Amino acid sequence: MQIKVLVEPEFEYKFNYLRYFSGGLVPVYKKRKHGFVDCYGNIVVPFIYDNANPFSEGLAIVVREDKVSKFGKHGFIDRTGKAIIPLEHGLTWPFSNGKARGESDYLESYVLDKDGTVTTFDIRLVGNFCEGLFAAGITGESGYVDENENIVIPCIYDSAYNFCEGLALVEKDEKYGFINKQGDVVVPLIYDDGKSFSEGLAAVQLNGRYGYIDEHGNIVIPFEFESRFDFHEGRAKYFIRNKTGADKEGSGFRYGYPRLPRFF
Repeated sequence: MQIKVLVEPEFEYKFNYLRYFSGGLVPVYKKRKHGFVDCYGNIVVPFIYDNANPFSEGLAIVVREDKVSKFGKHGFIDRTGKAIIPLEHGLTWPFSNGKARGESDYLESYVLDKDGTVTTFDIRLVGNFCEGLFAAGITGESGYVDENENIVIPCIYDSAYNFCEGLALVEKDEKYGFINKQGDVVVPLIYDDGKSFSEGLAAVQLNGRYGYIDEHGNIVIPFEFESRFDFHEGRAKYFIRNKTGADKEGSGFRYGYPRLPRFF
């Protein structure tokens, strides 16, 4: 198969990972500034920002350094580069289900709507708005609240993660498992590490090796991998010796595959 280069390697490599395409654009870094290019390398958003994240729900976080705020000033732009939410906010996370979580330098949580409306929270938010709930924390313990700050699942865990496919990864006493939206433990907290569900499977770790379980806790792929990745279109990367890659039946192939851009 012949591979055609669409974007020439003219941009700098700043981080330990490469950013990905979203909404037809990807954030890139050049001469100490960030901007966005399309899948052919055309500059769509000029290199004027000190940091930039991929698009989520049509908006991307952009950042300018600030002498007062240690996180800089965050805002959101659309795919034309127009500032939709001004760069005047603290540390901010991408939009999820129409809401973006933010945090001030003093660890005060707030939520942004897409029209720029800010709602402050007394409780500290530690996760994005997923499937109707935020992961939240009180005095070092975590649970879940709704968008009106009502506690839905009590703060009894050491760590709580975003809901995905109806289940959320939680951790207590360095053991991981999964709960549902009623707070019931669906997968016991017996694992040494875990990752949220993706396409019906979640990676979990026992004795230094990762495998995959289904939503009932049944082992679908044995514990023989040294790393864990989400499933996408029926496949997930893994690492074991010199091999990478797995399908949902657990069979491996010698080479992994890149996350390809979607041109839309």
